[in-house]
Amino acid sequence: MSYCRFSCDDGKSDVYVYEIAAGWVTHVASHRIVGRRVPIGGPHDGETFTDHSAGACLRRLLNLSSDGYHVPAHALKALAEEVEEPPT
Repeated sequence: MSYCRFSCDDGKSDVYVYEIAAGWVTHVASHRIVGRRVPIGGPHDGETFTDHSAGACLRRLLNLSSDGYHVPAHALKALAEEVEEPPT
């Protein structure tokens, strides 16, 4: 399941987040489109993270957002809902 893709928010998303058997994967973009492709210049450009819980992934996305990366609000909301209501 994908929480967000680079194409979300009209291509403004700096993260691609999805769930796999091993956990929640977050790919951070190294460039963004601002008339042309330019380096983002953040501390995690081009990195990939795997978290073992929805809560850990949510914390990671909040940290990436505070580092200046564009994280779509709907991805944060979906993960927060998953943390509040874990599957039975």
